[in-house]
Amino acid sequence: MIKKRLFYKFFEKIKFLFLLSIIIQIHGCALYAHKINLGIDNYNMKQLYELSKEEINRKNWKLAKYYINKITDSFSTEIIYQDALIDLIYINWQEGKYQESLSQISNFQKLYPRNPRIDHLLYIRGLINSTMDKSLFDLIKNEKTLLVKDNKKIISALQDFNEIITKFPDSKYSAQSRENIEVLNNMLAKNELNIAKYYYDNKILLAAINRAKKITEQTNNIYYKEASEIIEKSYHILSK
Repeated sequence: MIKKRLFYKFFEKIKFLFLLSIIIQIHGCALYAHKINLGIDNYNMKQLYELSKEEINRKNWKLAKYYINKITDSFSTEIIYQDALIDLIYINWQEGKYQESLSQISNFQKLYPRNPRIDHLLYIRGLINSTMDKSLFDLIKNEKTLLVKDNKKIISALQDFNEIITKFPDSKYSAQSRENIEVLNNMLAKNELNIAKYYYDNKILLAAINRAKKITEQTNNIYYKEASEIIEKSYHILSK
């Protein structure tokens, strides 16, 4: 009984110390945040931007956005203001806020069409569009017949990467954009091949031929041979 009583006293003491440590930590964080606010109130745009870049490199999105919002709170014609907006788009993308990022990119292009980092935004938009169509990515991961009728996002991504290559051939994103285009074209071709196979297996031969021809129009496509075989076999059956 005495041991039990001592145990409860010990437990209550530990609980008290634990709660006390939490209170101290919260108080310390509040003081630290207050000091940050006091410290950066007199910072200029360049200093705030440098702080935001440090936090972006650390992937500390919340604090990076805090500094960026300090910059964007008041409109400025300085290029650093535009850079902050681009970084905010990048952060939103990293946080998975795809629709918000796409909207921000569209607005930015309208306001600052001559910004030297437009190629970066196009690249981000291409990546967002290409990853938003989860079904096509699932298609590549497995060999199951998955028919995707709406490829609008993938097509939009192709347009983004093509725009980088044509308008910004010297961009650091140009080489990767070419690789992305090849991957996306193969994804679309794989989807078309699955649809062509579906039509062929169900004896809808003209539809199978039309789908397969979309693939054979791209001679360097990895599914060219399979598509050609569907066309050949379909014509053979129709000629009987």
